[in-house]
Amino acid sequence: MRGRVSRRRRALTFGEVQRLVCITSPLLKAAYLLGVYCGLRRAEVESLCWEDIDLSLTSPSVRLKEEFTKNRKSETLPLRQDLAAALRAIMPDSGGSGLIFGRLPRFRDMKPEWIAAGIAIVDRAGRIADFHSLRKSCCTWMHDCGVSQRIAQAVMRHSDPHLTNTIYTDTTQFNLRAAVESMPSVTENNPNIPPDIPPPIVSKGQNGSHSVTVKADDLDLEVIAGEPVSHVKSQNIVINEMAPAAGFEPATKWLTATYSTAELCRSVVADFIRKSL
Repeated sequence: MRGRVSRRRRALTFGEVQRLVCITSPLLKAAYLLGVYCGLRRAEVESLCWEDIDLSLTSPSVRLKEEFTKNRKSETLPLRQDLAAALRAIMPDSGGSGLIFGRLPRFRDMKPEWIAAGIAIVDRAGRIADFHSLRKSCCTWMHDCGVSQRIAQAVMRHSDPHLTNTIYTDTTQFNLRAAVESMPSVTENNPNIPPDIPPPIVSKGQNGSHSVTVKADDLDLEVIAGEPVSHVKSQNIVINEMAPAAGFEPATKWLTATYSTAELCRSVVADFIRKSL
């Protein structure tokens, strides 16, 4: 099957980039930092002019011209202070004008330096490391530091969030063990775990019923608590106010302020028996 071969590219670790910028030239150091901290592509780095860089102490930034960006949109990105310092270190005494980097060395000429920094150009999984890996490192590091997906997408200048979340995020850089260990333990006493919720009084719903014994005039009658008493035709009960719920029982118009459901049943039945005798 013929077609374009997709390169499996990995992100660089913090230690790899740290060693690389320590042994390289000041010019390439600034170029590498623009890749890893701003996510700039190689062509975008090469197109930068001193006029595109604002190295003010308060809010340094870099402006990307639309003719050199992949999406053909101009963008302004903030610069970290250490990146701004690296750019000041290579600025000409005259203040600088024209291209900053011009044509960068080919990556095959960069390889010896990368290998000297302990960077595996091809890892055990067959993934490669090259200049564009700096851009992937930028996205991966932001995710690992807790930057939201939308902000990371804006820094990377992606129109599709799938590129930010999947293509440019190297999950092998994430500390999965720390993520797992951050969850609370269910096997040890932990003050952060909320207390157990007590079981409900009525285990099978609020309408569950049980029998109670009502004694009136030496007669024992069994009444089902919770059953409506509206079937007692001889009793005209007029309630003018809602009674507060007693225990877990819901408020109902059959309750007075002084009677619960069971007490009302006892009163009605006892009164009915007395009038019937």
